Amino acid sequence: MDNLNDERRKLLMVRQGLAEDIEPLPDREQRTYRELNNFEKVENFFYYYKWIIISVIVVVALIGFLVLQTISRENEDLNMMVIATRQDSELYSHAEQLKAALEKYCPDFNEDGKIIIRAAYIDLTAGEETGEYYISQTQKFSNEIHDGTGQMIITDEGFAELVYGKDGFNRDDFLDLTEIYPEKSLYENSGMRVSDTELASSADWNDCPESVFILIRAQKDDDSKKAEKRDEQRQRAQTVLQNIIDGNVVNG
Repeated sequence: MDNLNDERRKLLMVRQGLAEDIEPLPDREQRTYRELNNFEKVENFFYYYKWIIISVIVVVALIGFLVLQTISRENEDLNMMVIATRQDSELYSHAEQLKAALEKYCPDFNEDGKIIIRAAYIDLTAGEETGEYYISQTQKFSNEIHDGTGQMIITDEGFAELVYGKDGFNRDDFLDLTEIYPEKSLYENSGMRVSDTELASSADWNDCPESVFILIRAQKDDDSKKAEKRDEQRQRAQTVLQNIIDGNVVNG
């Protein structure tokens, strides 16, 4: 930096006649650039555009996930919920086994050669003291209940109090099974006890408590497009329940 300032002072003095000509300044050394090979070019590209690339990958992955979810929902044969509200029912720990057992009684409604059951597992056995976990499960419960696509519900005795309070079931919300299965063991006339069906043994749950039962939601007056999906799922749920009661294994 000092040399550059000296050169400038000398040049100024020459122009003002205060000093003799000085030797011309040597040309500054020109930088030479080495040509990058292909690997270095790619590496350089990722270095400068990595955040853009990462953002694009995340967006594409999210879109792919949503598309996959949509396709899966369209191809599902049965949409149902497993809602555990009490620890002593041991329902949540047997949820996967129940889903696998249900597949044996579920026809290929879509005729696509596959049996797809979408089961929403909801664990409400934990109390509010568990914090974020309990909040996430209650939010999931609320979303699934209001969505209404899942017309079959496997739950326990705490469900009625959780949804309706101490008054128990609002029977208008669920099919009254007494007219269809009067000889079967029911819970509040609306719930088919799993322990009295072959579903329990199919799920290797031979000590299934009587507090676990299957509900099917009742039809609601609704002309929306989603109502058609609900009606279709309700009919499928009734078919699967009838297969369970009759011991009619259609798969496996």
